[in-house]
Amino acid sequence: MRITQKVSLALVIAFAALCAFLWAALQLSVAPQFTEFELQKAEDNFERAHNIIDRELNQLEAYRRDYGVWDDAYEFVTGENPDFLEEELPLSLLHELGLNIYIYLSADGALIDGVAIDGAMENEVAIDAYAPTRFEGWRGFQKALTSADAAQTVMSTEAGLMLVAYAPVTNTDGSGAYAGHLLTGRIIDADYIAAMRKQTRVELQVTPLMGAPIEVAAIKSVVRADGFVTVAAPLNGADGEAIAMLSARTPCDITVIGQNTIRSTFLFLTIAAMLFIAIVSVLLNKLAIRPIEKLTAIIKDADAEKLAIVDDLADRKDEVGVLYSSFTNLLKRIDEHTKQLADALKVAESGERAKTHFLANMSHEIRTPMNGVMGMADLLAGTKLTDTQKGFVDVIVKSGDALLTIINDILDFSKLDAGMASINPAPFILADVVEDVSALVAARATSKHVELAVRIDPNLPYSFVGDAGRLRQILINLAGNAVKFTEKGYVLIDVSPVSETDEERVALKFSVVDTGVGIPEHKRAHIFEKFNQADTSSTRAHEGTGLGLAIAKALVELMGGEIGVESTPDAGSTFWFSIALAVNTKELPKVEDYEEAAGARILIIDDNGVNRRILEEQTSAWGCPSQSCDSGEEGLKILRAAADQGEPFDLVIMDYQMPHLNGVEAARLIRAEHSLAATAIIMLTSVDHANASEQFKEIGIDGHLTKPARSAALQRAVARALHHTAPEPAAAPENKETPAQTASQNKDCIDVLVAEDNEVNRLVVSHILKAGGYSYDMAVNGREAVEKFRTLKPKLILMDVSMPEMNGYEATAAIRDIEKDESRRTPIIGVTAHAVKGDREDCITSGMDDYVPKPVSPAKLTAKIAEHISAAASDAA
Repeated sequence: MRITQKVSLALVIAFAALCAFLWAALQLSVAPQFTEFELQKAEDNFERAHNIIDRELNQLEAYRRDYGVWDDAYEFVTGENPDFLEEELPLSLLHELGLNIYIYLSADGALIDGVAIDGAMENEVAIDAYAPTRFEGWRGFQKALTSADAAQTVMSTEAGLMLVAYAPVTNTDGSGAYAGHLLTGRIIDADYIAAMRKQTRVELQVTPLMGAPIEVAAIKSVVRADGFVTVAAPLNGADGEAIAMLSARTPCDITVIGQNTIRSTFLFLTIAAMLFIAIVSVLLNKLAIRPIEKLTAIIKDADAEKLAIVDDLADRKDEVGVLYSSFTNLLKRIDEHTKQLADALKVAESGERAKTHFLANMSHEIRTPMNGVMGMADLLAGTKLTDTQKGFVDVIVKSGDALLTIINDILDFSKLDAGMASINPAPFILADVVEDVSALVAARATSKHVELAVRIDPNLPYSFVGDAGRLRQILINLAGNAVKFTEKGYVLIDVSPVSETDEERVALKFSVVDTGVGIPEHKRAHIFEKFNQADTSSTRAHEGTGLGLAIAKALVELMGGEIGVESTPDAGSTFWFSIALAVNTKELPKVEDYEEAAGARILIIDDNGVNRRILEEQTSAWGCPSQSCDSGEEGLKILRAAADQGEPFDLVIMDYQMPHLNGVEAARLIRAEHSLAATAIIMLTSVDHANASEQFKEIGIDGHLTKPARSAALQRAVARALHHTAPEPAAAPENKETPAQTASQNKDCIDVLVAEDNEVNRLVVSHILKAGGYSYDMAVNGREAVEKFRTLKPKLILMDVSMPEMNGYEATAAIRDIEKDESRRTPIIGVTAHAVKGDREDCITSGMDDYVPKPVSPAKLTAKIAEHISAAASDAA
């Protein structure tokens, strides 16, 4: 939405809100005032009507006093002046006074005399025509009176309602015994009401209460209906009860006038607001919106080669002008900085290339001498040495391993920091990766007498697609740290699913749990930072670069996962990371199937609760019901009880190292009892004893494995033990020809041609090849390697990459060119100290078949050579 539309919408909303506010304010503050005025007017009208009634009653009372407090009247009542009425109160007097009746009542209730005329004041009527209905006539009325009764009130008569005033008749001075009462009255008929309306200009009404409840009639009410406000109140009769209702109706003209006034005021204010908003809108458009629109158009076109100058904006002295000037200046600075950044980018790219080149050279320069140190140390360890010399060599090997670990950490971190690390997904078996890690750290755990356990949830898929190498690197780092910082107890590697296991992609949680020293809370937030360690004191017991966890974190994040730690000081830690991996749907090489073990009853004896839980889970996944206990004594009781019940256990998986009764002692007792002797036994040991096989064979152990035992290996061992299958015989050593034999058969053909310019590395490789029984020859550079390839026709070439005159890539390309004219392909293994991103790919791209980084492990190199020579021989056949 454009700013013009936004401003217009805002003004419309503001106008609507203002109108609503004005209308509400007028209705809430002014309208009630009109209503209040109208109610007050209605009350005033009622009071005027009531005052008319009171005035009429007072007038009747005045007439009553004139003819009731008079000596002649008193004598008339007592019978002493019988001509009083004719002389003093003729019929014409009633018309003159506006009376409809006056009567004299004696003290004994008799009607003495009186005169009555009709409502039109024309004709005389009988006195009983105005007799009170609620007293059953004048006699009843007089009987209800006492000598002191006097009142001005309303009375219900046969002719209708009548205003009356009555009091005792007395002498002029008020003396004389009670002789009777004088009553004067005036009928309230339509003419009388019309006259009162004319006098008061109020629409009033006097209505008899014919059977209305007293409590209703006694209440004054105000009713608003049909455009009138009606105020009504009761008029009491001679007996004190409500006898009629006096009401006054006032038209709601004040409310009508008020609403018209409110509407007129609202209309006026609305028009004024519209004019104000229109003026504000015009001013906003002129002073702000249009300049901002121009400025917006300029900003949109800011990527043009040359910014157009807008004079009317440049000349403005307000905020828009300042903004325009600031923006144009900013564009100029941005242009200058962009040029500087472009120059800096070129320098940075050049520096990054130099850094990458330096990293590759550092890898080469460090690994090359390390290859000599560690290779010669491994070879030296294989010779006849004294105990002291063996100790020295052992220190060299361990120090070399520690130094290589540090070098690898630094190089790995450099690659990750430079963004040179990558993920290479491929199908892999999860159990193989995890159990490989346990095998690599098992020796360190065993040397510290720390139990190492592995648990893989049996519900997880068998194979996934991911970077098994990176996953292995993370787990080795975490498990190695756990063993390093644990002096007693156990280390558990646990793999569990986080998401559903039957989906195409499964989230996995890898946990490494230990019972070590733990990490203080204030250290946990920084434990994954580079060069950071929980213990940084000069007296720390554990060495390291502080890069391992930083590398693990970077690799986990590279795989799209997260990593964390939970720890309690002096109680242990749990390092965990979670990643999502795709389930492998492609076929992998089949493994042995041991379904014949399903259903076998297995007893697990281990003093470590974690190991018992893992073994129970594994055996359950194989379909084998199992039971577990924590000691050899308890295990014997369970075995005996099962045998007595006729349901003996088929196999016992037993730990070797247990308190009180160890595994060997328990196995001897099992074999000594006739009912238990046939039970198969598999022993799990934390220490690989030199004479373990002979000792276990002597006792009758059916199989033994070093903990942590791989799930597949344990399953194979269980199947063999249950079916008394002897272990597979070791493969007979290949009948390799010695160098002497090879030379005697073919003087021009060798097994391995080594291209290496470093003298120490040539010495190391030569000893490795001699120990493996291979014939070989050396070339000191790539050019010599090509020449010797032509003449010696080697079965395999170990090719260094960095060499003078012709490097390994160039030599490999030359050899592949030579082979184009021949019907053979010689395997070439790149042996290089370069170990950064892309080195392996460069080797393969140049024509090599494999890649081995320095420093070279004699065992790994020998295995690589044997693998490629065997494969080449098979292809040739």
